[in-house]
Amino acid sequence: YIDPDLVVLLNKKINEEYGADWPVDTNPYPAHNLYKSWNTLLPHPYKNDICKSDSEVTYCLTDHYMGCGYVHPFEGVVTSRFGWRDGKHHNGIDIDLIRGDTVVSAFRGVVRLAKWTGGYGRTIVIRHHNGLETIYAHLYKFLVKPGDFVDPGQPIARGGNSGASRGSHLHFETRFKGKAINPEALIDFKKFQLQSDSIVLRKTRSGFVAFQPGTLFHKIKGGDYLYKIANQYGVSVNDICKWNGIKRNTILIAGKELKVSR
Repeated sequence: YIDPDLVVLLNKKINEEYGADWPVDTNPYPAHNLYKSWNTLLPHPYKNDICKSDSEVTYCLTDHYMGCGYVHPFEGVVTSRFGWRDGKHHNGIDIDLIRGDTVVSAFRGVVRLAKWTGGYGRTIVIRHHNGLETIYAHLYKFLVKPGDFVDPGQPIARGGNSGASRGSHLHFETRFKGKAINPEALIDFKKFQLQSDSIVLRKTRSGFVAFQPGTLFHKIKGGDYLYKIANQYGVSVNDICKWNGIKRNTILIAGKELKVSR
């Protein structure tokens, strides 16, 4: 669903707030050249064919010339990571907080959605100008609405325990064209800062894998197993599992690639 009034409002805000310095591809909404849609009702409205022509691309996460930095959404302890959990894939990072704690926008962008969305509970989705979307779920109270421009560090919500949640926490996701990306590929959740100012996104059969420029990959061969690969590159099996969102008993398929460095 594209609200024509919202499109007009976004055009007006872009012209008023940023003028000629604002990138052209944010008109009439952020990253429209990648998405061609603006949905204020569904957190995941995109079809698989939106990614069919993608392969590998490097994206800037920050733009210091434009004042587009990064601020950690909430400086809390990570209680659950991206990857398989209880037989299901966990598509984000859970950060411990107390109900009422302030959650902020990670990057500059525009609020696409702010509503109750099933298991997510009260949810905010922000579209950023490089094409990434960030999701903030299980919230207690909204401080923004669809169409609002937000800056990094700007309060957007109060944390809570809404939806399918066991205890107050922030469920935080990073997505590109609707596909979940491991947030730890972008962000250091101990230092509360970006891993680097840019990220490489590589298309896979199921979505995208994110990694830092210069990251090493191992192409799986017949007879390979995780411990052997880990020894070859001087890393741990746990690291390989974390970097690739897999489990120790995941079946390795010849011809596929595994990330073997941070």
